[in-house]
Amino acid sequence: MKNNRPFIATRRLPLRQHITGRLREALMRRWDIPYSRHGTPPLLLRVLRSGVPINLIDVGASDGEFALSLARQYGLAHALLVEPQPARAEQLRGIFAETDVLVAQTALSNQPGALPMDILHWDYSSSLLPVDRTNSAVAERIDLSVRQTITVPVTTLDDLCAATDFQQADLLKLDVQGTELMVLQGSERMLGNTRFVLSEVSFHPYYIGGAHFEQIRSYLKERGFRLLGLTEGFRDARGELVEGDALFGR
Repeated sequence: MKNNRPFIATRRLPLRQHITGRLREALMRRWDIPYSRHGTPPLLLRVLRSGVPINLIDVGASDGEFALSLARQYGLAHALLVEPQPARAEQLRGIFAETDVLVAQTALSNQPGALPMDILHWDYSSSLLPVDRTNSAVAERIDLSVRQTITVPVTTLDDLCAATDFQQADLLKLDVQGTELMVLQGSERMLGNTRFVLSEVSFHPYYIGGAHFEQIRSYLKERGFRLLGLTEGFRDARGELVEGDALFGR
């Protein structure tokens, strides 16, 4: 550990933009409309108090923007960012180089090992699961062609947290492109020490073997979590809602 202080990210904005963001935030607060000038999801603004540092596990951390938004809104007491793509993991290490944030270059599932992973041209949609290419309405919106296939290490969240001495999470965020249920199945111990789960969920999975929203909801309900809110995510070319984000809490 480099220090014992929470990581609170700041960013310098043009004065006009800074003032506009603060005024908008104040106006939204007056009308009880969740809004953050830092880009924090509205679902979280209702359950986590601004300025109080949190323990975050970010699975599928990608370019780090989600973690940075929470660092600006709340501060990070402890954070574990999980990202299997080597280039993205290296990017995260650079962003958080002068902090105590942990970056783990691995995929998560319900058992350890090594698995092939297709890195797509739209790499935010890369997954351990193959894309269902019969769904042309999704392919019309994003580039799901494979750029390269790599082999990535795989572990469980419980094993990773034990190895990094990460004992409690205020928020577990999942953005793992269809493997959410497998990640949760490998997180039995950690779920008992987690306050909230924010998960991307699929209403019409476009990965072969991908989890459906109802499977995620049922699994977490059996472990004492309630569905607290949903936000709309991605729609296909026909306008059908394919993905969203779901917040669960005890």
